[in-house]
Amino acid sequence: MARPAIERDDENEHLWPWLRRGLGRFVGRAHVHRIEDLTKSGTPDVEGCIGGVSFWIELKVAYEQVREPVVRVKTTDKQVYFAMRRCEVGGLSWYLVRVGAGRRALHYLVHGSEAEALLDRPVPVAWLAERSRCPPDAAAWQVLSRASLAV
Repeated sequence: MARPAIERDDENEHLWPWLRRGLGRFVGRAHVHRIEDLTKSGTPDVEGCIGGVSFWIELKVAYEQVREPVVRVKTTDKQVYFAMRRCEVGGLSWYLVRVGAGRRALHYLVHGSEAEALLDRPVPVAWLAERSRCPPDAAAWQVLSRASLAV
């Protein structure tokens, strides 16, 4: 019997377990959890605090493979507004973009102040690499650590 097709939005669910595994490095110093935004208000997928520093992360999966020079990041104007506004007032907000799948997937942590560049247009992977605050092969704990650092 064939498995039902996974909706594209559900594929972000695979990114959260990867990120959550990185919490082991922060025992007793971190509180990070997934937000289920049923109202589609633009609230990011993950809210966290590590070492007293709060941050938000919007999880995105680019469906193209790593070898593609350009990817699409499915985001909404409400998500972009949240990220940019949070950064404008001194908060920490990020987009974590996964390109590719499986062990070959690359992860790019882009500051929320640059979120508008992800909205409704193809994004060069080179642009993601230039703006990422972590190397694309960083471990989940490294991404979380960087997300909790001031810019």
